[in-house]
Amino acid sequence: MSDRVTIYKDDRPVLSIRRRVGEAVHLDHPAMGRVTITVVRASRTGQMRLAIQAPRSVAVLRDDAIRTEAAHLASTPERGES
Repeated sequence: MSDRVTIYKDDRPVLSIRRRVGEAVHLDHPAMGRVTITVVRASRTGQMRLAIQAPRSVAVLRDDAIRTEAAHLASTPERGES
């Protein structure tokens, strides 16, 4: 397993961060300001817990929010069903 995680968008690397507690990456964007991503915890299996600091104008979507929304959508009946 690599000690570095790289996130891609449209086949281009957007973010690369080391799997080391305390490691931080800064993303600077002219319209939204600076977003700081810091590794809070890293497991031997490759999972990481990240801390995200961003201006109030930036929406941060958490992965557990995605799971919750997906679970809600899966439990919502289709139109016409009862």
